Amino acid sequence: MNAPLQALSEMQRLTSPFPESITVKEWKAKQKKVVGWFNPYIPEEIIHAAGMLPIEVTGDNEVTFYFDVKNNRELPMIMGQLTILPKHWWTGKDASGNQRDPMKTTLEPPLGSGPYRIKEVKPGRSIVYERVKDYWGKDLPVNAGQWNYDTIRFEYYRDETVAFESFKAGNLDYWQETSAKNWATAYDFAAVRNGLVKRQEVAQRLHEAMEDGELIENAEYEAARERQGFIEGRILELEGKLANAQVIDPGLLDDDGRVVFGSTVDLMELASEESVTYQIVGEDEADIKLGKLSYSSPIAKALIGKFSGDVAEVRTPGGVKEFEIVDVRYV
Repeated sequence: MNAPLQALSEMQRLTSPFPESITVKEWKAKQKKVVGWFNPYIPEEIIHAAGMLPIEVTGDNEVTFYFDVKNNRELPMIMGQLTILPKHWWTGKDASGNQRDPMKTTLEPPLGSGPYRIKEVKPGRSIVYERVKDYWGKDLPVNAGQWNYDTIRFEYYRDETVAFESFKAGNLDYWQETSAKNWATAYDFAAVRNGLVKRQEVAQRLHEAMEDGELIENAEYEAARERQGFIEGRILELEGKLANAQVIDPGLLDDDGRVVFGSTVDLMELASEESVTYQIVGEDEADIKLGKLSYSSPIAKALIGKFSGDVAEVRTPGGVKEFEIVDVRYV
């Protein structure tokens, strides 16, 4: 993780505030001497990151950006969000002796300057960050109270149903529910009953926030209001889906044994020889516990269009799995 320029520099306004008639000509970024890629920055690193802008080194710990845009008060702040890349690292070679290229993807953890470094990567599955205990910016006021977790792990799921099952099993710490159907029916599991998982509804949060005093200064109210806005947007989305929905009777389908939307498919995983049955349904109907599989899931995408007797390959985080289509039914 790299630190933005704003976090490691001082912003010097030429006039404060900027009157409309003043042209923002330059903004100087002075480097804190303690800053580093776990070693000191040099001004040339900033120039390397900003490459496309008129910029020059104007001191041992100072660079100057030159702007030709008039009356843009936001531009200095935008420059403060600039991410600095370590020139000496990106112009060097990797462990295999190959020239590094910032325009290409890589699984080599890049050299960073932020509060966390990449500890472990499992492509398509997870990434783990570990805290840099001697992080150069840990004592800056802007970082007070932040970066307290020693390890942060992100898990990736291509299928939302699988991700929710992982949450129910205790593998995830937080889940934002966007399905009214799931909110009403999917939260009757052990972790909810014993209090480990707690549901918070927007209406109740708004009521509590309003009772806490001045709303304009109430963070709980603001968070609840944003959540309510999201839900209202979701309601509009669902209304649009209902307006364009088509009812499909699987019993009226006749596709000569081909897997299509609405069909029920009997499968056997070749590696384990385990059998499973799924019906291909819409995203809002999907419920893996009931054997209803969303047409947009990886398994359904691999099955649709194939016939009884075919073998479908499904790419999962654990590798490629092969399923033989035993039977296709329209019921």
